[in-house]
Amino acid sequence: MAEEIISRVWQLHGALALGGYVEGVLRFSEGTASFITAAGVQFNVPVTEVKKVQWPFYQFGLCFTALVNEKKYRFVFSDPFPSANTFFEIDKFRNFVDNLDAISSGRDAAKKWKAVLGNK
Repeated sequence: MAEEIISRVWQLHGALALGGYVEGVLRFSEGTASFITAAGVQFNVPVTEVKKVQWPFYQFGLCFTALVNEKKYRFVFSDPFPSANTFFEIDKFRNFVDNLDAISSGRDAAKKWKAVLGNK
C-alpha cells in the first residue's frame, strides 16, 4: 500500500478514559506506523510490529487497541470528551451536530487504519 494516512487520534488511559487521554497523530507511510504527540514521537515502527490489534464492536468502529513495543495502546478517532461548555440550547444543538460530523470523519479514518492494521 503506497498510500499515506495521517489521522488525529486520542490515546485513552484507563477504563472509559478515566485515567485521561493524550491527543496526537497516527501516521502510516511506506510500511511504517507512527504515533506523535506534543511530547514527541511515541513510536515509529514497521506496521508488522503493531500486534494484537483489536477493534471492539462496542466502540462502533471508532476505537482500537494494539500492542507496540510491549506497550498497550488504546486509540479513539473521535474526541472522547467534546466541549460541554454550552449554556444556550442552540449552542448545544450546534455542538451535537459538530460531534456527529466528528464521529463520521472518525469512522472514515478508522476504516483506513483497519485496512492497514486489520485484526492480528
